[in-house]
Amino acid sequence: MSEILYPEDEAALAAALREARGPLQIMGGGTRQIGRIAPAQALSTRRVQGITLYEPGAMTLVAKTGTAIEDIEAVLAAEKQRLAFEPMDHRAILGTSGQPTLGGVIAANVSGPRRIQVGAARDFALGVTFVDGTGQVLSNGGRVMKNVTGYDLVKLMSGSWGTLGVLTEVALKAHCQWMPESRCAQCHQAAAPRLFLYRCDRELPARQRLYRSVHTRHPGCRHREGCVAGRGRWHPPWWR
Repeated sequence: MSEILYPEDEAALAAALREARGPLQIMGGGTRQIGRIAPAQALSTRRVQGITLYEPGAMTLVAKTGTAIEDIEAVLAAEKQRLAFEPMDHRAILGTSGQPTLGGVIAANVSGPRRIQVGAARDFALGVTFVDGTGQVLSNGGRVMKNVTGYDLVKLMSGSWGTLGVLTEVALKAHCQWMPESRCAQCHQAAAPRLFLYRCDRELPARQRLYRSVHTRHPGCRHREGCVAGRGRWHPPWWR
């Protein structure tokens, strides 16, 4: 097999597809070499990287597909947010190297154990930009909200393994981090959430942020003042 092609940007990637005279093997970070790979020219999106838009208030992020997942998670963690579908890192299982990228995660629909509870990677993709086999750049969906008319190509491209086109940019919906353990202010025993698994200020209307902590109470707690949740705010009596 010849050397791997590394386009520097979307325009160079589109040109590479237009000039291709044979099959291409689309790669991200090269961490999921699964199955028998047919002889083909390898093309990697690793250098098409960078976060182009991040709005913590809207909990949306747009990034190029060569962006490493750990870089995206670091940016989200700074705002106490995360990727709810928890993309799994297969390097230890498959014995591969490199860095998992956003494009590889969406193209393979890679999800973690929370998929049963919150959904797969495809459920958090708001929009995609990709290059088809003729070298034409296409977009579908939105950047900050779900906006699809006609065929939902966002879902179609998720899990397509690069057979329908080469992803260059993906818009994702982020979620708040899981709420830390809470304790009762009176007896200091661990409290168990009753209403929600996680909560952050941006999920509440402004008038409710005064009481933004989740109503928690450990088994057997009889303190009528209520328990203190992760942010240390008291619940009013009517919250029960």
